[in-house]
Amino acid sequence: LRELVTEQLMEKLQERSEVFVSDNMWESLAERRLRETAEEQRKEGKTLESYAAEKGITIEQLQDGWKKNAKLQVERSLMIKEVFVKENMQLTNTELQSELVEMAQEYSVEVEEMLKTLQKNQAVEELHFRAISRKVANFLESQAEATEVTV
Repeated sequence: LRELVTEQLMEKLQERSEVFVSDNMWESLAERRLRETAEEQRKEGKTLESYAAEKGITIEQLQDGWKKNAKLQVERSLMIKEVFVKENMQLTNTELQSELVEMAQEYSVEVEEMLKTLQKNQAVEELHFRAISRKVANFLESQAEATEVTV
C-alpha cells in the first residue's frame, strides 16, 4: 500500500513539475537496463528476442519500454533531489544505516557484505540516493492531503 501511495504522490508531483531531461541523461540508463536484461536471459539460455516474445511484444517494443522507463526514472530522480535540496533535508547516519540494512535484506546478504559490495562496485551513491528517496517520500506523504474515493 505504501508503495502505491508513494507512486501516486510521485505522479502528482511530476504532473505539477516542469522537468527537462536531455536524451543523454536517460539513454545510457535504458541501454544499460537492456544489456542487463540480455545478460540475465543469456544466463538462462535465452535471447532478448525470445524474452520479448514471451512477453508478447517485439524487441522494438521492449526497447521502447526501457527507454520510457529510463526517462521516467531520471525525471523522478531529479525531482526527488530537488525536493531534498529545497526542503533543506539532511541524511543522518541512522537513516543511511537503516537503508543499508534494507538493501542487505533485499539481497539476502549480511550488512557488512552489502557495504563491501557497494564499495567494490563504486555504488555507495546508490545507498545515498535510496535513503534520500525514502526521506523525500516520507516528507511528501506527511504533506499530502488524503482523500477517500469510493468505487
